[in-house]
Amino acid sequence: MSSQSENNALALHEILLSISDSLNEAQINLRNMPPYDQYGRPNTLYQLPYLDFHLEVISEFDASSVVTETSGGDPMSPKMPANGKLAKYAPANYLKFTPFKNTETSTALSNRIVSNISGRFVAILPNEGLPQVYLGIRSKYLSGGTFEITVSLVQATSEPVIGQKIELNFDEATTLAMNGTALSAAPVFVAKEGYTNPAGEFTTNVTMNAGDYSSGKTVILVANSGTIFSSTAISNL
Repeated sequence: MSSQSENNALALHEILLSISDSLNEAQINLRNMPPYDQYGRPNTLYQLPYLDFHLEVISEFDASSVVTETSGGDPMSPKMPANGKLAKYAPANYLKFTPFKNTETSTALSNRIVSNISGRFVAILPNEGLPQVYLGIRSKYLSGGTFEITVSLVQATSEPVIGQKIELNFDEATTLAMNGTALSAAPVFVAKEGYTNPAGEFTTNVTMNAGDYSSGKTVILVANSGTIFSSTAISNL
């Protein structure tokens, strides 16, 4: 990609980020508005479901700032080569990117790029508009190195989520980091996946290796339902 295209893309990138940040800030301010004003009258509450935009960005790449060397001049100013030929050096040393201004006049040394972009910023509701779901996991010691693991899935209204698939896995990396040494053997699950019952729960048993259990090592288990995760630790401590 040429330097002109890179500069132009950067300008559009910054403009879009600025619009997005401003839209997000406006939405936060609207969401935080009190339902009533200081006199007890209901405030008008707004939401911003989407914002359409159309941008026309004009950029100008100007080589007109090239000057000839003079005595007493600024040592940092561009210098005209001794042979008077600018073409060989201008692309690398003398072109500069400047935002376009309506008050400027066009010259033969200017190159304009006009970019048009249209689109829509859409507000995406949390959890894709579905009710918020909470996943919990708890363990109960049975005997030896065997534990009963119960995973529960409920909505924000405390209603159980029925028939939802649950997966249960051994978190080997976190277990290793916590114990400092690897387990003698991975824990054994009666079932590593299943579906929630009418109470919104999935229950299974997991058994630690006898040597790991007796030595006080900790096992980290991770349960998930889709993209929702929760974890628990089991040990004889």
